[in-house]
Amino acid sequence: MCFLFEFFLRARIEPVMIRREKSLERDGRWREAQTLRRQYYTMTFSWLYDFERVGELIRAEKQLVFLAQKEEFFRECERRCIMHLESNLRPDESLIEKLQTAQRLSSEVRQTLWHEDRRYQKMLASIPDGPLRRALHACRRQRDWYLSSGWQRAQYARGFDIRPKRLEDDPMHQPFDLSPRKYMGAYELRLLESYIWGLL
Repeated sequence: MCFLFEFFLRARIEPVMIRREKSLERDGRWREAQTLRRQYYTMTFSWLYDFERVGELIRAEKQLVFLAQKEEFFRECERRCIMHLESNLRPDESLIEKLQTAQRLSSEVRQTLWHEDRRYQKMLASIPDGPLRRALHACRRQRDWYLSSGWQRAQYARGFDIRPKRLEDDPMHQPFDLSPRKYMGAYELRLLESYIWGLL
């Protein structure tokens, strides 16, 4: 009986909440809309959602960013090789080999990135409709919600390399476990809050 009442109550409140969220976003008050989504989620949905799927989504997203950084690195190598070839009257054989290697690796990473993006989109689509999904989509619509390309170019200019073979080898990657058996500490909870809701 209690579940039936809660279902009908949620069915009546949900459209009102969605209208209010959209109104706040149109007025440019994105943080207030996210806070409203989080409060509504905490009141109604928090007991039935398993965050393991969100953890997989976070990992897939980090993998996408990692691959995009690698692709940008190889494209930058390619641009530099072409620039040196155009300015050099007698091109070096090793420079031509470097250019071909950079082009081949860039193409491979681009294909992998496409497949990972498809997988990520499927995972995002599998999250049930509700305030959690709306919050994730609203966060992704924000400009520069992940590392900006300007930051990446600055890192390349300073001579930093993005060459780890796997995401786990990247020193910037900090994994965290969202399995139901794992106790989440304050750091994991804050990271999850900032990732889903965009609020700290």
